[in-house]
Amino acid sequence: MIINNKAVKWEKIKFLGKGLWGSVYLAKPAVPLLSSSFPPFMALKSATANLSSTLQLENTILHDLKDCPEIVQCFGYDLSVENGKLVYNLLLEYANGGTLEELIESSGDRMQEWEASKYTCMLLKGLCHVHHKGYVHCDLKANNVLVFLSKQKNGEVKYSLKIADFGLAKSRRCDNADDHQHKLQPLLGVANYNVAIDIWSLGCIVAEMLVGKSLWCNNLQQDLMMMMVSKDNEEKWLETLPGFMSKDAKDFLRRCMTMNKKERWSGDRLLQHPFITQFVDLNLD
Repeated sequence: MIINNKAVKWEKIKFLGKGLWGSVYLAKPAVPLLSSSFPPFMALKSATANLSSTLQLENTILHDLKDCPEIVQCFGYDLSVENGKLVYNLLLEYANGGTLEELIESSGDRMQEWEASKYTCMLLKGLCHVHHKGYVHCDLKANNVLVFLSKQKNGEVKYSLKIADFGLAKSRRCDNADDHQHKLQPLLGVANYNVAIDIWSLGCIVAEMLVGKSLWCNNLQQDLMMMMVSKDNEEKWLETLPGFMSKDAKDFLRRCMTMNKKERWSGDRLLQHPFITQFVDLNLD
């Protein structure tokens, strides 16, 4: 779907922040007759046209990944003129619940395993769709996972997670990793930029939910970096995980973050792991 000023009018309501690829705004359709075709609010990513290649790529990828409930929806793009400059605008679903990073912070000490498991299942479904379509996200982290809240008939609030920010995504059909990504290869265990990096990143997110903080913060960072670069230290690294974690949770992390990429499980296989399946029938409201 291509949106342009002649077909759909929209207006910026609030500045939400500035990212690497442009500014983000809260926006809404300005034409009441068309409001039924669009949600009442949207997230608008904007960048000057000459610096919008990343947003254009994201638009293309999201169009290819459409119709997956665990991937943020894109409504198209719009070209506008602001302060005498041509601006490229990408219109996306607005996450009324913020990001997973914010949700983790608001959870207090840490999430319960059943809760982390349900969120992980959502991420795996989205990630499997990305990989089946021939892409690697390449920037999967809690801040790039959006939280959507919806009120149920019984008055309870349902939480849904969706993967977003595909500006660094790569096609598995070509080797187009940049220099920065190549520097990560020794740590992530990838000779080429493939799905293994997304699985490793998923493990980091799951650990963050279970521990209550990022693996790369404070005193954990140096110890983990030293241990993870050596296969011999892999089991020692697992031993550093908190004792309150269940055996299934620790094994799930090992399947995601083993240094041997050939032993790292795929998203489809991880969906069958006991850490996921034991909580599959629980509602997350």
